[in-house]
Amino acid sequence: KTHTRTNGNVYAHLWTAFQNIVRNPRLRAISAASILSYAIGESAWMIRSAFVALLWPVWALGIAQMIANAMAAVGFYFAGRIIRRFGELRLLIGGAAINEAVNLFGLLIPTVVSPALMSLSSVFYGVNTVAIGGLMQREFTDEQRATMGSLNSFAGGIAFAVFSFLLGALADRVGVTIALVCTSLLLIVPTLLYWWGLRGQPAAQENIKESVA
Repeated sequence: KTHTRTNGNVYAHLWTAFQNIVRNPRLRAISAASILSYAIGESAWMIRSAFVALLWPVWALGIAQMIANAMAAVGFYFAGRIIRRFGELRLLIGGAAINEAVNLFGLLIPTVVSPALMSLSSVFYGVNTVAIGGLMQREFTDEQRATMGSLNSFAGGIAFAVFSFLLGALADRVGVTIALVCTSLLLIVPTLLYWWGLRGQPAAQENIKESVA
C-alpha cells in the first residue's frame, strides 16, 4: 500500500487548485474561454424566447425550445464519434463559427423559419460541451480535479449572473434583436481564446481517441 500525506484544510486545497489553474497557461485560456462562452451563451439563450415571440405565436414558443434541446441531445449523443473524426479544436472553432453564422443570419434576416433554423444549430452545443470538458479534464491535476472543475463552474455562474443582467438592460434599451446580435459577435472572444490556448498543441489531439473512448 502507498500512503501519501495531504493537507486536510479546505482553504489550502482550494488555494492549491486555484494556483494550478493560474500557473497552467493553456488551462487558464481554456477556463477563461469556457467561462465567457457559458456566460454569454446562456444569457442569450434566456432571452431568445423574446425574439421568437416576434415571429411565432406565444403557444409555439415551447416548440422552438424543444427543437433546440432535442438537437443539443443529438450533439451530446454523437459527440464522441464526431470528436474522434474531426478533433476538438476543429470542432470548437468550426462549430462556433457555423453556429454563430446561423444565428446572425436568423437575427439579421428574420423570417418565420428563423427560430427553427437557430434551434437546429444547437447540435453544436452538445458536441462542443463534450469537447471542452475533455480538454479541461486532461489539464486538471488528479488531486484537485473536482475542485478545479468546481472553481471553473463557480466563476462561470458569477459571470452568467452579471452578463445576464447587462444583456437584459441592453435588450430593454435597444431591442432584443440587436442585443442578441451583440452576443453573437461577443462570442468571437472565447473562440479566439480557445484557438490561442490550443494552438501549436498537436500532442493533445493525438490522445483524443483514448480520452473519449
